[in-house]
Amino acid sequence: MLPSELLEQGWCQGDVWNDKGEHCLIGAAIKGQGDMGEFMDIVRELIRHRPDYAGHPANWNNDPNRTQAEVVALARLVEIRMGLRVEGEDWEIEPLEVGEIEMVERELVGGRS
Repeated sequence: MLPSELLEQGWCQGDVWNDKGEHCLIGAAIKGQGDMGEFMDIVRELIRHRPDYAGHPANWNNDPNRTQAEVVALARLVEIRMGLRVEGEDWEIEPLEVGEIEMVERELVGGRS
């Protein structure tokens, strides 16, 4: 199962995963298909310039204003970069450059500015 699919089934903050089957971004990377190290490297590359990054992907995931949809959108973009998901396979999005997670949020989840 892809990390984004785990996150869609249930997302949590403050724990890597819990007994309800929910995962944070890092927990989904650990348990999901693909190389966890590569997944997290791409995550850091995409969100490190955001003011809400706060030095670590866990801080971004655990931000009280974060939504499940934003975390799923980021995981989907990382999966595209890793070749685990084909762009446009089940949703439409234009190719993105590094640092454009805001565009992903707008396209996939109507994210905040």
